[in-house]
Amino acid sequence: EITYGDWSSDVCSSDLFDQALANFERRDLTLAELGFRRVLELKPDDGPAGYFLERIKELAAQELPELWATHTILKEK
Repeated sequence: EITYGDWSSDVCSSDLFDQALANFERRDLTLAELGFRRVLELKPDDGPAGYFLERIKELAAQELPELWATHTILKEK
């Protein structure tokens, strides 16, 4: 498992995104947020990372049920 303080510069943003998304899907919003922020440090125009950071912010403002759904249904392209 990747820890977010130990990434070297040779780790690509897509690998970081994949790990952040896996953390999101495991409902670990803290690690997911750190990962998506790191992706944006490496690639500031990464739209999906920005989307998930906004989603995490929305989720953090709610009391989530234990089994909340981690999938996202996009209504526009």
